[in-house]
Amino acid sequence: MRLTTIASGSSGNCSLLETEQGAFLIDAGISRRRIVSALNALNTSPASLKGIFITHEHSDHISGLPVFVRTNHVPVYAPAAVCEHLSQAYAIPQGLLVKVFPGERFSICDMEVTPFRTPHDALGSVGYRLIGQEYSLGYCTDLGYVTDEVLENLRGVRAAVIECNHDTDMLRFGPYPSYLKKRIASDHGHLSNRLCAELAEELAKSGVKELILAHLSEHNNTPELALRAVAGRLMASEDEAARACKVYIAPKDGFCALCSTSNFSVSEN
Repeated sequence: MRLTTIASGSSGNCSLLETEQGAFLIDAGISRRRIVSALNALNTSPASLKGIFITHEHSDHISGLPVFVRTNHVPVYAPAAVCEHLSQAYAIPQGLLVKVFPGERFSICDMEVTPFRTPHDALGSVGYRLIGQEYSLGYCTDLGYVTDEVLENLRGVRAAVIECNHDTDMLRFGPYPSYLKKRIASDHGHLSNRLCAELAEELAKSGVKELILAHLSEHNNTPELALRAVAGRLMASEDEAARACKVYIAPKDGFCALCSTSNFSVSEN
């Protein structure tokens, strides 16, 4: 299995997941042109995609989806409320929409996929646990805090993509209006560096070997602050497995890739 982040942050989110039996997108929050260009750069044809997993309906996760699926006819896997929204607001054909339900595992190609709820101010917001014979991956962005359900589904995977959205001081003293600051910092907003660091340590103790920090805010965070918070917490842990966990940053534009198998390989550009 190989997962490559293509875009990450408030201006758009999209990742490519490749297994031995198929390729998938996770979210499509950038233009069709950018998606196709990235796929070409990664030696993957849009026609070869087996599906697109959608986490929720906010524009930075679906903006490129309507045009992309109308052109490429790729099945879209999303929570039921999100499927209804995509059908009504964007006229995506019902035949391309596959409803998924939190806690209900399903199989596709060589994967078992379990959606799980994430606390976010959306019609439906989920993360995904993706399990194959020789790999396991957790994917979880856009959540205001870490619930027991989130922990249960992320624990024990070999690698994970998790949200590290904002530094609390940058958010507090930054340029956003007060209502937006409250939304981001709320239990249905976005995960702070501190909360991400706590989650990272819990996951590393459970066996997670590599983490990609994703969905960093352009105005309320920096890669240096995010990495310092998370890697610093791991290095200070009393747990040996936590100290050994590797941490990487998903760039706003450009690739960050990991292989969730017995042999790990991460690259950034």
